[in-house]
Amino acid sequence: AYLGWAQLLLSTGDREGAQRVLTDAANRPKLQPEGDRARVDLILAELRGDVDARREALARVVAASPADLQAARTLGEMEQNARRFPEAIALFRKVLE
Repeated sequence: AYLGWAQLLLSTGDREGAQRVLTDAANRPKLQPEGDRARVDLILAELRGDVDARREALARVVAASPADLQAARTLGEMEQNARRFPEAIALFRKVLE
């Protein structure tokens, strides 16, 4: 519910409202499964412009949702840009399998 609410707010341009909703969700870790919690943290990191937190949240999304190939590709691109080539290769292979 929090993710949908935050995405609706973002689609209307209400970044502050979305950040409030996501911060509230982040403070209630028992209300959501790990995959959703990782996505909440991912969107918060994106809103804050926190690259390290974004990478960490993406890694958690990939771990919690192995079928999310978009997340794996995005994380692979981040690893490639950070010159962590073995990690990038592993993620790109996962996407191609």
